[in-house]
Amino acid sequence: MSGDGYTLGTCRYCGQVVSLERERPTQEAADIAASEECSCYDAREERAICRKIENAQDRIQKVFGSEDLVQILIVFGVVLRHA
Repeated sequence: MSGDGYTLGTCRYCGQVVSLERERPTQEAADIAASEECSCYDAREERAICRKIENAQDRIQKVFGSEDLVQILIVFGVVLRHA
């Protein structure tokens, strides 16, 4: 480690310690990065869900065009999902 950063993080799903390629400023940031890089089932599922959300946002943007409308539709979708 070259500075005061963190190069080891713990996956929030499985507890595996992951060695990170670059330093993170806080342990919390290192743990988030570790969870994003971990190969456990839950971490992979989270990445898949994030990709689906990003793809849906892109499709909404292409169909409706307005950034404000996109945000309204995203919020509406979240409200419906939790209803």
